[in-house]
Amino acid sequence: MIKKIFLVLLSMLIVVLSFYYFVDRKKSLITMIPKRATKVLVTIIPVKGIINPPTLTPSPTPLSKYTPVNLTPTEPWGQVKQVGADTFEQRLANDPTMGTPKEIFDAQNNFRQNNGKGFLIWDDNLAAWAQERAQHFIRIGDLDQHAGFESAVQSKSQELRMSTLGENSYYGGRLEAVHLIEWVFASDLPHKENMLRDYQFVGVGVATADGQTYAVDVIFGANKY
Repeated sequence: MIKKIFLVLLSMLIVVLSFYYFVDRKKSLITMIPKRATKVLVTIIPVKGIINPPTLTPSPTPLSKYTPVNLTPTEPWGQVKQVGADTFEQRLANDPTMGTPKEIFDAQNNFRQNNGKGFLIWDDNLAAWAQERAQHFIRIGDLDQHAGFESAVQSKSQELRMSTLGENSYYGGRLEAVHLIEWVFASDLPHKENMLRDYQFVGVGVATADGQTYAVDVIFGANKY
């Protein structure tokens, strides 16, 4: 009888010990899971982009007008004249039609390919910003010497998650896409170099109020984070 009682008590003790072992092991597993998850989250948060503001690359703005203010009627056709730190003028005739954003995008990629550079990818967000800029030029009747671009570049960099941004702008008469790229933007070294930089994305905006005077803005981007 005593032996039976001893065996029953021993069995109960084994059950209790097994239960505590199981519970303790389960708690250990539960406490380990959040640590693994926290480590994964830390590795995917772009801490560098949040702590260190990105280095941005604004670029020059060309100015080409069909009826130039500072050029006399005897000024040679197509000759580039620098009239400011970032401003250039040319005497150009109107083309029959103005290049569309898509045509300008294609002409720019063709120009890059012919100069040994890779194609840019169209970005809708850059294009929306470029369109706003082009419409702004039409409203004020001139370019703004990058004032609007530079004032927004930090916030736009965070919004677009691109650490490099650049801009080329045009204000003047009707020009086909190829002429805009090869006659205007490629006619001086600063803008030619800007078109051929190691950007990855681009957006183009075109605006007009009367079908005679047009504004074009091209915004480049790179280094998404």
